[in-house]
Amino acid sequence: MKIKRFLKKILTRFINVKLKKNITSNSYLNYESALSDSTGYQDENLVKIIVAKTLKFKEDLEKNFKIDQSLLKIFTAVASSLNGDKLTVLDFGGSAGIHYFIVRSILRKEISLDWRVIETPKMVQEVFKNKLENKELTFYDNLSTAVNEKKIDLAIAIGSLQYTDSPSQILKQILKTNPSYFFLSRTPLAKNAIILLQETFYSKNGVGKIPEELKIDDQKISYPVTILNKDKVETILNNFGKKILSFDEEKSVYKNKDESYDLFGYLFKKK
Repeated sequence: MKIKRFLKKILTRFINVKLKKNITSNSYLNYESALSDSTGYQDENLVKIIVAKTLKFKEDLEKNFKIDQSLLKIFTAVASSLNGDKLTVLDFGGSAGIHYFIVRSILRKEISLDWRVIETPKMVQEVFKNKLENKELTFYDNLSTAVNEKKIDLAIAIGSLQYTDSPSQILKQILKTNPSYFFLSRTPLAKNAIILLQETFYSKNGVGKIPEELKIDDQKISYPVTILNKDKVETILNNFGKKILSFDEEKSVYKNKDESYDLFGYLFKKK
């Protein structure tokens, strides 16, 4: 399928989900101090909610394609990196596979996907429990096992690096897997790096409402988020390859009492 016809098919779909702004508290001196004040990333109810939401999202995709338009940006990366009828993707922090389900719903069946998601151990366990894996979609709790000497066509990190304890080091590790293309999206960047405590709710994680069958009430949760140094990130990316595109994304998504921070995205091709 030619790229122009491929993108035309994407852009003629319907969109019907709104993103929610995040609220943050004061700044922290380091990741550990922010983590000690938080509920953490591996809250069991949070993991159950995200996986259940993804299952519902997958079912809805099969009936009526309606998603937030920001989720479609991944097709910019897919269209650039797709060369033939096979595509191997390394999806860092890919939740319960939502990016795979979006891409799979639009690509021709003749195009074979090898989609490898790297997530927290609890997320991987919950995914296995709900049988979300298939012959194209697999889940791992570490980078080396996910790659396993496989040639990666496209590596992606969408709204995930900022929630790790060492974002810049993680970025370098992903790029060391030598993907042909790298797509970074929904990542907060600023002149100076800073650590905040993101305060949010169960309902704002994942796509859609909390499934009623879970019988889990909505409640506030929190976890550390790092605003990355923009110059440092761009230096790492430029050392990796050539910039194809850059994106100015959502504005003022993260905040503290003094400033607000925007999201950015990039698509790079390996040198």
